[in-house]
Amino acid sequence: MTDVTITVDDDHLASIDEVVAAVRASGVQVTQVHAAIGIISGTMAPDARHALTAIRGVGAIEESPQFGVAPPDSPIQ
Repeated sequence: MTDVTITVDDDHLASIDEVVAAVRASGVQVTQVHAAIGIISGTMAPDARHALTAIRGVGAIEESPQFGVAPPDSPIQ
């Protein structure tokens, strides 16, 4: 699963609940809704991004970067 931040476009801020419902229906597990600023936070499968782009009201989709640390006994990289 990938952490994602979805920005609702200005034209749909008044109907953010409908956008949230559509985002949930696309498979995103919504964790927070910041209605005042038009931000939806959640997690999604990596292949769910395409479905999000088709939702009316979704202005931007930002996936959180994934970081990893090599095991302590691995060679220097």
